[in-house]
This record gives sequence, C-alpha cells and structure tokens, in this order.
Amino acid sequence: MPLATAVNRAGMVYHQFGRQSDVAIYCAKGKGPRIEYEVFKVQILPVGELGGRSYPLRESFPSNSEWGESGWTFTNNSDRDPLAAALAKAKQILCLRASPSKRNNTQNTVNQHVSII
Repeated sequence: MPLATAVNRAGMVYHQFGRQSDVAIYCAKGKGPRIEYEVFKVQILPVGELGGRSYPLRESFPSNSEWGESGWTFTNNSDRDPLAAALAKAKQILCLRASPSKRNNTQNTVNQHVSII
C-alpha cells in the first residue's frame, strides 16, 4: 500500500511535495509562519497485526528513533531556505545510492524534477 499524499502527523497536515524512488519530501505549514519540509527514505512495513487489526504490506514514514538516519526536517527556523535544504538532502540521498555510472543520470533526473517544481 503506497504512502498517502496527505498525512496527519504531529498535529499538522503534511502534503507530498515530491518523490523519486523511495525518497520523499513532504511539506507542512504550522501555526504562524512556520513551514517545514521532511525528507525521508520511505520505509516498507511487513504484513502484520496490531491491536487485533490486520495490516497489509505498506509504506511508512521512518519511526521517531530513525529520524536523523532515515528522515530529516528542515524548517524556516533552522534554515534560511528550508525547501532548498530539503531538495539538497534528497539529491544527496539519491546520488549516494546510485552506482558511479548512474550518478550523473540520477543528478540530471533530480535537477529536472526540481526545475519542474
């Protein structure tokens, strides 16, 4: 089951801003002028049961304990341009995963995606 494009989390509604492969960027606007972008590696949760309810194979945000390793938050309180910081992090993750021969192609794909947004 794919990750929803809008998610209620931590008292805010996050909307998918962009995604390539298993790297996603979600955006939320908090109270006042706060804006945040979350960049993360989409997690795959196995089929299971929790509280008597069955769940299929599904995508998920990383857990709180995985934040900083598989997920990062960029806000207008922590970064002058949180969107640019989030896009740079997504690009970094994608480029690190690409083999040396595919890095240039991945870099071009991310740059095209950024220019479309």
